[in-house]
Amino acid sequence: MTFGSISRHIPVYLLLATACGIGTADTAPLVVAHRAAPSHWPENSRSAVRESLERGYPAIEIDIVLTSDGVPVIAHDPWLEPDRCTLSDGKPFGERILVAEISSERLLDYKCGGIPDPEFPDAQVLAEPLLQLDELIEAVRDYPETWIQLDVKYEPGLTPPPEVFAEEILGRWTTSGLENPWYVSANLPELLVAFRDWMDGDPITTILIYPRFPPDSDSTRVALGTELLGSLGIRDALGTAKRAEADGIAWPFEIIDWHAARAARDSGLQVMVWTVNEEKDLDRFCRWPIDALITDFPERAPCLPR
Repeated sequence: MTFGSISRHIPVYLLLATACGIGTADTAPLVVAHRAAPSHWPENSRSAVRESLERGYPAIEIDIVLTSDGVPVIAHDPWLEPDRCTLSDGKPFGERILVAEISSERLLDYKCGGIPDPEFPDAQVLAEPLLQLDELIEAVRDYPETWIQLDVKYEPGLTPPPEVFAEEILGRWTTSGLENPWYVSANLPELLVAFRDWMDGDPITTILIYPRFPPDSDSTRVALGTELLGSLGIRDALGTAKRAEADGIAWPFEIIDWHAARAARDSGLQVMVWTVNEEKDLDRFCRWPIDALITDFPERAPCLPR
């Protein structure tokens, strides 16, 4: 099992140097800046990525969707929301716009992040065009030790199929020559299978996000429903991850317990926990048998390298 995929064009010694898990039972978990730390900057924005890299966060998680012409862009949802984005001149637009129905050129007519996010009142308010994956690749090139989590937002009926995501994302990433360790996450197994098939035997680390939170779903209700299932939910999560041949599983912190984390580890899966923001919870999970800890507030985590 490898921590991250390496381009098929990178020398073998670099591959061997990364032949390890995301974390180990004897080390503190990797602290991952969720959406490039929206507690400081607009989520997934070019400013957030740039500043997170400059601050030296050990890992950054970003979300990816595709435009109508197959260009991967950094955004959490399959659409542009009028309460988060505006036209490039700052004027509002009406209803949400599906990213898969507009071209990468037309996407430049919009900016996001210029509207305050009530969830993060202290974050900077910056209106910027969406960051393309090609731009992100160039941004991380000077930070080869930063781990990158590519969270792919495939949604049946709203986005292109998994195979298109695999071609457009992996085609760019694996030919870029980046040395950064990286892994792919998604909440639908078929996306992970498509990425593994595209790599055709070359190393890739895939993480199943469980349970699935569809767009516009009530995340609290989904989490509580899964929690009520108890051990059945744990078995289903492990079984789903195994059937997808995933290397790991990512659980919401609200529903995972120490025994579930241990059971997943014992079954050979890497374990990630998201999205942990309160200091008391961060302190607790920093001492758990997990591999990665995803948070909007990286500085709050006591296991963040100082």
